[in-house]
Amino acid sequence: MPLAGHGLRPPPLRQRASRPQLKRDPLGRDRRYAHMNVPPFGVTACCIVALVLGVTACIPLPIPHNEQVTPPVSGTLRSSAGSSIAGAAIALTGSRRDTLCAHAAIRRVADEHGRFHTPATEARKTIFWVTMMEHSGPRFTSYWLCAGTVDSTGAAVYRARAALTAQVSGDSLACLAWVWRVRYWVACNGTSVRRIFEGGHWVQGSVQGRYRLIVADDEASGSSRAFVQWLEAKGRDAADSLAAAVELPEEVTRSEVPHFPFAERGGHWYLRVPTPKRTFWRGPYTQWLTFELGVPGDARKVLEP
Repeated sequence: MPLAGHGLRPPPLRQRASRPQLKRDPLGRDRRYAHMNVPPFGVTACCIVALVLGVTACIPLPIPHNEQVTPPVSGTLRSSAGSSIAGAAIALTGSRRDTLCAHAAIRRVADEHGRFHTPATEARKTIFWVTMMEHSGPRFTSYWLCAGTVDSTGAAVYRARAALTAQVSGDSLACLAWVWRVRYWVACNGTSVRRIFEGGHWVQGSVQGRYRLIVADDEASGSSRAFVQWLEAKGRDAADSLAAAVELPEEVTRSEVPHFPFAERGGHWYLRVPTPKRTFWRGPYTQWLTFELGVPGDARKVLEP
C-alpha cells in the first residue's frame, strides 16, 4: 500500500536484476583471460625473426671476409669454322647487370691458340651469411664471360656475353664466337652448362657434313637465340668448314634444350627446340618447335613428325 500522505510505495523485497559485472584481479586483468599466457611484444618480435630466419635458413653476421666472384677458368675460343681466335679479349664478371664487362672481375687476352686461363677472383664483403643447412654436394656459382677484340690502342672492346654456371672449384670452357648480321655472338660449353650441340648428317652431291645448334644469349633483348650451322667435313687431318648458317625465328628456352636435340626419322633429320610462350589463361609455358633439316641453309618449321 502506498504510504499515507506521500503517495510512495515501499521498495520491493527483491531487487531488479542488473547486468553482471566482470570481476578483475588485483593486476587489472580480465579474469576471463587470466589463464591465457599472452607473451609481451618483445617475445612476439623474437618469434617472428626466428621464423623468418628459419624460412630463409640464413643469418647475416657483420663479419668482414673475402667472397668468390668468379671461379678459376681454363678455356679456348674458336670461330664457328673451327679456327682459333688469337688475341681475342676475354673478361669474366660476377654481375648480371655488367652486360659488357665494364666492371669485370678479371681480364685476359687469348694466346695464339685461342687459349685463356683465369684464376679465381674474390671481393671483400662486410656481411657474412651463415647458412643453417649444410651443403652435402658441390657448391655452384654463376658468372658471365665477355668476348671481343683489342683495338689499335690496345684497349679491349667486348662485344658479346655468355651466361655460365660452374662449381666454385673451377670450370673448363670450349667457346665459339661468330658474326651474324653485323653482330658479334659468343657461346660456350662448360662443365655444367651446354650451349653447343652437334649431330646428324647431311649430303649434297659429293659434299657431306653434320649439323650444329648454338644457343646464344641476346643481351639486347634479354632472351636466347638459336642458330643452326652446316659443317662440311674436310677429312681426317683438315678442320671442318662452315657451309651455311641460319637463325631460328623464335627465341629459345636455353635451360630446357636436351643434350641431343637432333633426331632421325624416315631418312630425314629433325631438330626440336623449346620456346617460351605465355597466354592470359594458361600463363607461361614451354612450346616445342620442330624443324626439318636438309642441305646447307635448309631448315623448315614443320609439325611434329
